[in-house]
Amino acid sequence: MDSVRRIIVAIVVIRVLCACDVARGAPNTAVASSSCNPRTYTAYSPHDFNLTQVLNYMTYKTADSGYGTFTESDVNGNPCYGHGACDRGLKTAVSNLLDGCPMRVGSQILLQDYRVRYENCPFNE
Repeated sequence: MDSVRRIIVAIVVIRVLCACDVARGAPNTAVASSSCNPRTYTAYSPHDFNLTQVLNYMTYKTADSGYGTFTESDVNGNPCYGHGACDRGLKTAVSNLLDGCPMRVGSQILLQDYRVRYENCPFNE
């Protein structure tokens, strides 16, 4: 009888925890701030390749890492460094970043529930 009670308690606890996760709702994607580096790069350049690598890695790995991901890519001496922070993926933030700062060697965007930054030089946050 004691083991049945433990199983029931475990089921109740799991349901409560799952309900709390659902209660968080959809992430808030309203833009709080953004900035763009005035310098630009050309399409299909090594920097373009490195930026694509950095943004793809951050988009798919940030949630797996628990909250934030730092990454870099350097092909032909044109490095790109990036940082993404959130708990459920960065696709919306990356899309807003690229739309708001097209072809820039560095930019950052802060949404209510996300943060993405990339630069052509190392940075600390």
